[in-house]
Amino acid sequence: MIRRHYIRVMLSAVLGCALLVIALLFWFQPNSGTLADFVRTRSFKIPEIPKDLSGITYSPESETLFLISNTPTQVYEITLEGRFIRQVDLEGFYDTEDIVFIENQTFAVIEEKRKTITIFQMFPETKRVQYANCRHIQALPPEGVNTGLEGLAWDPDARTFLIANENNPRAVYTVPYNSRGGAQEVPGLYNLPWIKLGDYAGIYFDKTYGRLLILSRTSGKIKDYTLDGQEKGSLNLQRFIPGLVATEGLTVAPGGELYVCSEPNIVFVFSRDQR
Repeated sequence: MIRRHYIRVMLSAVLGCALLVIALLFWFQPNSGTLADFVRTRSFKIPEIPKDLSGITYSPESETLFLISNTPTQVYEITLEGRFIRQVDLEGFYDTEDIVFIENQTFAVIEEKRKTITIFQMFPETKRVQYANCRHIQALPPEGVNTGLEGLAWDPDARTFLIANENNPRAVYTVPYNSRGGAQEVPGLYNLPWIKLGDYAGIYFDKTYGRLLILSRTSGKIKDYTLDGQEKGSLNLQRFIPGLVATEGLTVAPGGELYVCSEPNIVFVFSRDQR
């Protein structure tokens, strides 16, 4: 009896050590490639955002950040240091998951449930945007259940949106700006086993190199991919923020600073280590 108890204790101890090693390997996995020297430099909460922060974009025209929440459906403008500027109510919108700047004070948001990209302008004096007055693109067929459209990016040279489906399948699609719908799969990023990400929670398109940064909430990472599926870099967010599980979107500001937003109302900033 004592021997069996001793064996159970030893097995439990070995299992516990193994799990600890696996966790440490996951949390402290080094960054690599194009994202190898990024480190967390600061973070800030935005108390004016009550909950459900779901996307972020940078506007070079105003040199500010625009964030979106899905409940309530609102856009918030803040400075790069996190100072709140204003709130814009999105009236008639539903389940807004991400936002992207296009040009000439024009933005687009993606609605997960409706599977639409909605395009509108926001001027400095804008306080509300009405859904009925916007342009809509039916990105994917509206039939069926919520398919998990989470990320929205913009390719200004091709004048094309890129949209990310969270999982089942993990997929990226392209949607031309002037189309009425009919998203096309990006084959190199469609549910492929060698893309080691649990989900696609947010995306950012780097027009300089023609690559896509993909944020994974479940994996706690950002990865840099070519559109044909070649990994160029990896940033392990868990190294800097252990236990982070609610990341929702990302964008890049001047100087290459990387902004990652997380529920309920937090923004983390990553910069290249200059040492």
